[in-house]
Amino acid sequence: MRENYYVTLLKQGRVQEFNRKKPPVVDLRWVDLSNCDLRGVQLSGADLRKTNFSGANLTQVNLRGAILDQADLSGAVLRQANLCRATLNQTILRGADLREAYLREAQLCGADLRNAILDNALLIDADMRGVSLSSEQAHCIVADEFCPQRASRQAA
Repeated sequence: MRENYYVTLLKQGRVQEFNRKKPPVVDLRWVDLSNCDLRGVQLSGADLRKTNFSGANLTQVNLRGAILDQADLSGAVLRQANLCRATLNQTILRGADLREAYLREAQLCGADLRNAILDNALLIDADMRGVSLSSEQAHCIVADEFCPQRASRQAA
């Protein structure tokens, strides 16, 4: 089966071209985009269920309102990513870098965030029921924001 043109653009790191040519409705379910450089890709509202983004660079991506249920984002870099109102239910984010990510009103039910870097991630009104966190992370989630400064003060 021939690979989708848009998937090829992403796998080749041609993000700007993808952003210009992408269809109004983006459906990338079950696609393997592991270890791809996708910095700045615009995937707001996209259907990304069960997509493999493990090890991918997703710095400053727009995933606002995207559906990422059961996706694999283990070890992915999502620094300053916009995940506002995204659904990440049962998503694997183990070891992901979510520094300064914007997760306002995101659904993270049952997500695996163990060893994820959450420094200054905004989790305002995020649904985190059943989320898996490592013990070091659990005491750091305070008032809708992950606060590394509080963790270091508590450890002292």
